[in-house]
Amino acid sequence: MSFSACLNFSGNCREAAYFYAKSFGQEQPKIMTYGEAPSNGEEIAEADKNLVMYCSLSVFGGNIMMMDCTSDFPLVSGNNISLVLELPDEKAVKGVFDTLKDGGIVMMDLQKTFWSDLFGTLTDKFGIVWQIGVGNNAWQM
Repeated sequence: MSFSACLNFSGNCREAAYFYAKSFGQEQPKIMTYGEAPSNGEEIAEADKNLVMYCSLSVFGGNIMMMDCTSDFPLVSGNNISLVLELPDEKAVKGVFDTLKDGGIVMMDLQKTFWSDLFGTLTDKFGIVWQIGVGNNAWQM
C-alpha cells in the first residue's frame, strides 16, 4: 500500500509540509529553499529565494514531494489532482482522515462502500483532494 506524488504550493509549502508531517505522524521534513540550492548559473528572483524548492515525506511506503511554485512558474489551483491512499485498517483510515479534515472540506464522510470497508473523500485546507480508504484490492479492476 503506497503512493507517490508531487504537490505544488503558492508560497505556503513549508506550512503544508509541517501539517502533513503531523497528520501522518512523521518528523518535520528537511526543507531546501531556492536560495539554498546549488546554482546552475541561473539568477533566482529575490522574492523566490525563501520559497521551498524541495521537501519530501515518506508516508506508508510512498513518497510525497512538495515545492512552492516560483514567480516565473505560478501555481494554477484546481481539482486536477487527488491522492488515493489505501490503508491497512479502519483505525488508520480514521486517524489520517480526521487529521486531514482539520480546516478542510469533507466531500464524502467516512462510510462503507462496495469497494472499501471504510472510505471518504476530503479537500484539505491547502486545496489537495484526498480519497482515503481501507485497502482491500477492490479498487483495482
